[in-house]
Amino acid sequence: MNGSKKNLTERQQILNAMKTPPVEGYFVWDGEDEDDRPLSREEMQAGMLKKSHDSDKTEISLQIDNEVVAYFRSTGQNWQNRINDALKEWLKEHSVAIS
Repeated sequence: MNGSKKNLTERQQILNAMKTPPVEGYFVWDGEDEDDRPLSREEMQAGMLKKSHDSDKTEISLQIDNEVVAYFRSTGQNWQNRINDALKEWLKEHSVAIS
């Protein structure tokens, strides 16, 4: 019989066990392939703090009119780069020096 008290008890035991993971974690690395090694807490935090893989760009929050965003999104993948390119072109046309 599905949904029996026994099944519900086992399910609850599993859910409770998942709330308190073992000290060594759930994944056991065999030590052979470095690509399979789980990240340490420090490595995970460093990855979250990384701003951008592009060292010549700065990540910002910017409010842009909905119709502008809709247009650039409709141009496909990498639409954010096309906004950047359009801004650089505007700067050139308006005699603003950029590096």
